[in-house]
Amino acid sequence: MKQVDAYAALKTGKRYVVGIVFYVCLAVIFLIDNSKIAVNSYRLLLLLPALIFLAFNFRTQIKVLLHYPAVRWFLLYAGWMSLSLFWGNRPDKIENHLAAVLSALALIVPVIYFAHHRPSHLVILPLVYIVLGATALGLVLWHWQGWAKLDRYSLGHGVFDTHIRVGALAACIVFLSGFVLLNTPRKGSEYIIAALALCVGLWALMASQSRGAVVLLGVAIAAWLFLHPDRSYFRQQHRKKIGGICILAFCLMGSTAWAINCYVQLLHIDRGSAGSFFSRGLMDRNFVWENAWHQFIADPSRILWGFGWTSSAENTYNRFTANHYHSLYINTVFYSGFIGLTLLLAYLYHCIKAGLQNKRHEPWLYLVIGSMAAALFDMETLLVNPSAIMLTFLLPSLLLIPANTAAAIANRYKSNTSFS
Repeated sequence: MKQVDAYAALKTGKRYVVGIVFYVCLAVIFLIDNSKIAVNSYRLLLLLPALIFLAFNFRTQIKVLLHYPAVRWFLLYAGWMSLSLFWGNRPDKIENHLAAVLSALALIVPVIYFAHHRPSHLVILPLVYIVLGATALGLVLWHWQGWAKLDRYSLGHGVFDTHIRVGALAACIVFLSGFVLLNTPRKGSEYIIAALALCVGLWALMASQSRGAVVLLGVAIAAWLFLHPDRSYFRQQHRKKIGGICILAFCLMGSTAWAINCYVQLLHIDRGSAGSFFSRGLMDRNFVWENAWHQFIADPSRILWGFGWTSSAENTYNRFTANHYHSLYINTVFYSGFIGLTLLLAYLYHCIKAGLQNKRHEPWLYLVIGSMAAALFDMETLLVNPSAIMLTFLLPSLLLIPANTAAAIANRYKSNTSFS
């Protein structure tokens, strides 16, 4: 009896250690300024243990993972993108891209593990995400060297190295904070943390001047309103809270916009860097997308399988140079053709389907829908090393996968000790 108790205690301790390591890894990615340290820490704390974990009882673990349709499609997408490396024109990039594939795939393991053994970790993850994200935004604003001229291009810290990435994180924090505020009793610590994070997120959103972030937040809120299973959820239960949040958001963003306008006029700052939040249009996206179209017209056969992931998507327009085609979907077609795009969309479809099947409708569902809309105007690929894209798009999409089926899978494979 004592041996059984000792074994159970050891197993429980192991699960707590997995959770602590996962949160430490997230904290490093969110907060560390040095991207190399973030990448190496991720590989040491998450990637290597995930590979070792899968090495033991490999057949059973793979069976459990492949039971999820979204995982199967994600593996096909990652496999096809990896295969496209061999017909690209930059063989020196193959090693880095394969490392990015492994990093993205390793993130699946702790998510599925928690769903089977520690669902509480997934329940508190939104609050952990809010704390780490708001802290990261605070560091971004603290280290903003161009604040005197409201220069959005100097806004960045750690993996959130551009104003676009900062804006995406700010939109996620604003949405998650609002979600927590509507689902948490007042005067609790979670309520206070979410309220503070909402303020930081709104200020960072205004400072970033990212239109993609506005699209992400707007579509996420619209999806929340239209897809929530309980139609009376907003109308009856949370009418006062929603009104308070809207008033707070309006006051913060309105006062910030007014202060920026006064500041710009007082110091005669060039509005090209400060006052063009809504006036920049598509910011030459049409020229970049036209360049991609000309690439496919020149070689139509590449539309099916792409030019290869190692091929350079750098292109010029109006004397400016873009590193890629500023759209996740166009970049995917360029690198891996319509085959790669089909696999990517199939993965996202099954993630959303799993999220809709969950009666609780976790906030990640609406963030993924918002990120899919924002990805029309930016983002290169989902297969990335630890980065802003991993935190704001890849991780939320993976968190939708085990929405309803973890218990069923555990029962199915209980004779083989499911995913343990």
